[in-house]
Amino acid sequence: MVVKNGGKCRSVDDMGKLRCKCGYVMSDVSSPNVFQNWMVSDFQLENLPDELDSGDIMDNSTEVWKCCECGRLTFIEDNFVVNVYKLEEVWEDGVQRK
Repeated sequence: MVVKNGGKCRSVDDMGKLRCKCGYVMSDVSSPNVFQNWMVSDFQLENLPDELDSGDIMDNSTEVWKCCECGRLTFIEDNFVVNVYKLEEVWEDGVQRK
């Protein structure tokens, strides 16, 4: 996997590891894992078959990795990082943490 960052590329090793901007290393080597998530849009949901398997979900969703250290979300399409979002606020039970 190659990470494009401002026109520059940095490589991520072939073992399914991704280094977050905070420095924390995430890995999808074990399955299931706590980092890798699959986001399904309403449009993608309509395209899912009535009887699902994990391949159907993965083929019709966007891969999102969540860093356990800083909470950043990294969106991956076709094995390329396309967007990284930094956590702005943390809410627990309807109350914003400081």
